[in-house]
Amino acid sequence: MRLHRWSAPTLVAAALLTLFAAPSPAAFAADTDTPVATDTPLVPADAGPTGDTLPLTSGERSASGERSASAAAVSICTGGIDYPHISGTKGVTYTISVHFDGACRAVPTQHNISGSLYRHRWYGWEHLRSGSVTKPTARKLRLPLNKGCAKGAMHRYRGSGRFYALVGKTSWSRSFYNENAKEIKCVSTPGASS
Repeated sequence: MRLHRWSAPTLVAAALLTLFAAPSPAAFAADTDTPVATDTPLVPADAGPTGDTLPLTSGERSASGERSASAAAVSICTGGIDYPHISGTKGVTYTISVHFDGACRAVPTQHNISGSLYRHRWYGWEHLRSGSVTKPTARKLRLPLNKGCAKGAMHRYRGSGRFYALVGKTSWSRSFYNENAKEIKCVSTPGASS
């Protein structure tokens, strides 16, 4: 079969259009193990500093519109993301997990965590799963996200989260992420405990 000069670029353009127009893997199946599924992934770029546990920033502002130094100095609430890792839950195999935790020293009237799990691919960060959990008066809150992985596959992963709590009249919020510096090999962990 002989291709015309214009056929090869047309085929390449069609292939790229098909690749980038395809829905994300999250759109194909409803996942039942996340507390609340969301369709909008959190963007990992510029999400904030990495860290295990960071103080949330106060939403309280002075009359001039600047953030209150006194409220920001003493964080009532903190948020944290662990490193994405192979799940250690008994009976769960070939699964990458990440946990988002929020904690307040006083009882909040609103408490919410939203998060996303990403996998690094040759073209950038691929969104794997998003979720959100809200418990208005919970002093401690956890959002676990997990996604199956192919046996032996090697990838870096990133968890990106947004934390929000309202204590009295002061809101506390922060966005940040945590990611693996090295690739994780997808392996089974039978009989492990979480």
